[in-house]
Amino acid sequence: MVQNHTKKEFIENARKEYFKIGSVVCPAFNGEKVYFTERGLNHLLFKNGKQRTVPDQYRRIKLLKIAIQIVRTVKTINSNEMRMTKNSYIKYYVLTENINKKVVKVIIIREKMHLLFFLSVMDR
Repeated sequence: MVQNHTKKEFIENARKEYFKIGSVVCPAFNGEKVYFTERGLNHLLFKNGKQRTVPDQYRRIKLLKIAIQIVRTVKTINSNEMRMTKNSYIKYYVLTENINKKVVKVIIIREKMHLLFFLSVMDR
C-alpha cells in the first residue's frame, strides 16, 4: 500500500511540475517554442497504450530537467523523419547531448507543419 501511495504521489508531483514548463524556446528551431503538453507526459508514463514499468517512468521523469536544458541549448537537430498517419503526417526530430557519459535524446514532433511539441526523452 505505501509503495503504491508513494508512486501515486510521485506521478502527481511530476504532473504538476511538468505542466509548469509550458514551453521552451529552442535554438535548433531558430527560436521557435517547443510546447510541453499532455501528450508528452503520457508518453513518459505509457507506451503503445500500456503503462511503462515504474523504473522506466521514474527514469524518464528524472530526465525531464535534462530534456529542458537540451531543448534550451542545443543548436542542431541530429535527425528527423516524416511519418504518415491516417489524416496527416508528423515530423519527428531528435536532439541529442552527451551528459555524464550517457547520450540523452529528446524527441520533438511537428504535426502538419504547425507547432513543435515535446514527445519524449531517453538515455543510453
